[in-house]
Amino acid sequence: MSSKVISPFLIEASGRKHVQQTHLARETHRAKSTVNGYFNGIPTPVEAMVEIAAVINDSELSQQLAYESFGTLPNFSSDKYEESAFAMDVFQRKESNERKAMKEQAELALTKLNHKLTETDKSVLTAYVNEFLDEILIELKIVGLITRKLDVSTNQLIKKRIPYWVSENYLKTRG
Repeated sequence: MSSKVISPFLIEASGRKHVQQTHLARETHRAKSTVNGYFNGIPTPVEAMVEIAAVINDSELSQQLAYESFGTLPNFSSDKYEESAFAMDVFQRKESNERKAMKEQAELALTKLNHKLTETDKSVLTAYVNEFLDEILIELKIVGLITRKLDVSTNQLIKKRIPYWVSENYLKTRG
């Protein structure tokens, strides 16, 4: 896995969580000059990202680093729209309505055998999935805003929630 420049995300998250570079250096067992480099545009190795994310304990940083490293969903970040709970609720309704408007057409395409899907069916399904992704992006931002208010990370809540998901058979047990 390659290193990535993550300085803008580090600066934002450390500001949100009031974490100083000296604290990060101490907690990650890295030289202060190394950590300072990460804050100033020096590429950060993935293993350092994991350790830094754990120390800063910020949901938005973790989500953005997962995107930078593994291509998962990025964190909602806009130059045009405010990132308030109200704005996210408006966007969530908009995206949900757009997805629901496509649902019947998508369900019809989903009933077809894979080898019978037309290009139009595939196009409908792709658009439907894209609407889901839009909705998930917004919902993850809502979760991030709530966890920020609670001063807990999404990762911490996920760890506590996994036993429930296993009991509901949403996840397989590990082992």
